[in-house]
Amino acid sequence: MASAAVGSYSAHRSPISALLTANMISLTGSAMTSLAVPWFVLVTTGSAAKTGITGAVSILPAIIAGIFGGTLVDRVGFKRISVSSDLLSVVAVALIPILYHSVGLSFLELLLLLFLSKLLSVPGETGRKSLVPNLAGLADMPLERANSLYSSAFNSSSLFGPIIGGVLIVAFGASNVLFIDSGSFLVSAALIGLLVPAAHSKVRRREQSDSYFSELREGVQYLRDDHLTLVLALVMASVNFVLAPLISVVLPVYARWVLGNAFDLGIALGAAGAGTLAGALLYGMVGTRLPRRSLFIGAFLVMALPLMALALLPNIIFVAILLASAGVAAGPINPMCQTLLQERVPEEMFGRVFGLGFAITWIAMPLGMVVAGPLLEYTGLRTTILLETSTFLLIALGLLLMPSLRELD
Repeated sequence: MASAAVGSYSAHRSPISALLTANMISLTGSAMTSLAVPWFVLVTTGSAAKTGITGAVSILPAIIAGIFGGTLVDRVGFKRISVSSDLLSVVAVALIPILYHSVGLSFLELLLLLFLSKLLSVPGETGRKSLVPNLAGLADMPLERANSLYSSAFNSSSLFGPIIGGVLIVAFGASNVLFIDSGSFLVSAALIGLLVPAAHSKVRRREQSDSYFSELREGVQYLRDDHLTLVLALVMASVNFVLAPLISVVLPVYARWVLGNAFDLGIALGAAGAGTLAGALLYGMVGTRLPRRSLFIGAFLVMALPLMALALLPNIIFVAILLASAGVAAGPINPMCQTLLQERVPEEMFGRVFGLGFAITWIAMPLGMVVAGPLLEYTGLRTTILLETSTFLLIALGLLLMPSLRELD
């Protein structure tokens, strides 16, 4: 009897373990690409402005896919959209190094392929995130812990992806790292396709069949009427306006101008990932006992201080310490917000509401990246860091004045 119970327990945990593993593998590949592409552009063109444009182009399709892909996720099903999206992404990402090493790749062609690969990957990410509540229930796992582990998979990729990517860029060149990202999508598709039961990836179907756009309007209306969900999305959009260019534009330039190589950039981003991983795991252990509003606001305030210290232009050791400290503070934010949404949003609307919320939170990122490039070239690295981090601190202080955030508790 004991052996049968253990076997049943293991079988119930296997689907969510497969999901978490697939997500981490896929995101690790993407993290390497996020390092390789800006470095490739910066080295081949020498232009911080083009590096910023590249970052912006990688964000725009995510916004489009968030707005229009969420409804597709609800209609097709969580598992099916995840596997399909991963398989299409295999081709889109692999085309970049294939064309570069064969017939050549212009800057415009690189931007188009980046746009396509991100457009395809976002619905898959939404599908995997939507699978979490059902699989957590199957495993008899608290939702806070499941989301902590899910965010930890993302944070693990942020830790290992840049470090591995930095080593591989030095050894094989930035373009070749994209082959590994393509392979990571294939592994993700296989794990979810084979090990996640279809019964746990289907949303509840309605008796009537609504049109695509009527379902999309329902998602917009839900987000508009749920004030807390909308406020959280707008807050994260404001934060991403500052943090996205800091990570994707300012830090690569910092590595190029101050530290001198891609490996140090990988170490810096890996330290941020390690800190965020630690913060997410801590939330999984004690998150249910902490007041959400205090944790949410406090996390942003604590993040601001080490980020501002980057303006001192320290060496790689202190950069890693500062980013790791900011990462620990940031760790609880995503799993806490994800748990809150899964508690509030009806399951049959997960794709639409998650997708629309994702689009809102990312919508300011391209603008921030496009602004950061010229700002670096005309004001310098130190001034750009001070402007970015001071803006972040003002946003964090403004959270204290938002009455809607009291609903977090």
